[in-house]
Amino acid sequence: MKDDKVYYTLEEVRNLIFSQKISKSTIRKLAITGQIPTVRIFSKRLVPVWWVTEALANATNAPSNRKEAAR
Repeated sequence: MKDDKVYYTLEEVRNLIFSQKISKSTIRKLAITGQIPTVRIFSKRLVPVWWVTEALANATNAPSNRKEAAR
């Protein structure tokens, strides 16, 4: 079955990218200040899958599949 996930929760990002090495409050601060892009739905902040994919690619030096926007 294909994973059609569009957003991750901040807790999922904390587990996937930071391996729980930063606190929950720190990841929230990164989201609130815009260092991690989020979409806010009511009180919940969600991180787009494209950002998680790029962050993981940057961490492993793997090429990202996302095309850069035209300048």
